Amino acid sequence: MVRKGDIIYNPSGRQTVTFIRTAQDTQGLLLQTDITIAPGGKLLHSYMHVHPKQTEIITVKSGVLVATVNGKKEIYKVGDVITIPPGVAHKLEIFGVAEELHFICEMKPALCTEILYETILALPQYGLQGKGHWISLLQVSLTLNKYKNHFYLTAYPIWLQKLTFFLLSPLALLTGYKAQLSYRKEHKQGMVLWQ
Repeated sequence: MVRKGDIIYNPSGRQTVTFIRTAQDTQGLLLQTDITIAPGGKLLHSYMHVHPKQTEIITVKSGVLVATVNGKKEIYKVGDVITIPPGVAHKLEIFGVAEELHFICEMKPALCTEILYETILALPQYGLQGKGHWISLLQVSLTLNKYKNHFYLTAYPIWLQKLTFFLLSPLALLTGYKAQLSYRKEHKQGMVLWQ
């Protein structure tokens, strides 16, 4: 379980995520993370999706971010803030590959988003993420079935995703998948590092 101050690095996406405030710190009202994507890295938010019950607020600290929100694509630079209300389709992309991107991400309310972040970022440690950031449908189904109403892709009807996740979850459990993954971590100077 991540805690305030934990820093997690995911080499496959070249992402560094610092947990500034967690659900535990805010009585569930807010998850606040500081995210840096190194040049050539990849965002977790790069597919068009919705958060049915959460507002997402992004504040750009460095680099350039391209956000498509409700069908409108815009470029955001240092100091710009993007507010995405619950249920609004959106995706975030890095503008260019040569520059680092740094932003603050707030999810209101927190729900169990920090558990999802930890699970998704831990997938490479468990050998559950392939080239191109591919993730097994069984893993996705089990995790998103457990943490309903956090995240849905917009390419498919939500009812179909819920049904698919529900139906595939028992198979995922039978084949050894886990809904929640924890980092195999080593603490050094307040950082959570890959072993």
